[in-house]
Amino acid sequence: MRSEHQSSDREFSFRVFVDANGVAAEALFERIAVSDCGDGTFGTSAGQPHLGFTRDAKSLQEAIETAIGDLASIGLHAVEIEVDRNELAGPIAMACLQRSPRLDAQAAPQVIPLAITG
Repeated sequence: MRSEHQSSDREFSFRVFVDANGVAAEALFERIAVSDCGDGTFGTSAGQPHLGFTRDAKSLQEAIETAIGDLASIGLHAVEIEVDRNELAGPIAMACLQRSPRLDAQAAPQVIPLAITG
């Protein structure tokens, strides 16, 4: 679990939908429980697994990028990010989040759809 909290950090909430690659929900839950994704709440929506995160970070992008990296470290890949409109502090410049190449140096940067709710 993440414990590094600095005074300039704030709490961000969002959901990350993942590609489970056919892994059963119970096995996914076990992977998540012993990972840095322990701050995520596992669930499914219309059969699609997701984790609801509440994470401390300097920015929403940093919170999402660290969650995506933590998920990748246990073999799960983000397919969609869902953010409540209230989490967005400023104007939206784009409708997707560019995944940081530093998270996966071997893969080309990946565009992950961003859904805004609320």
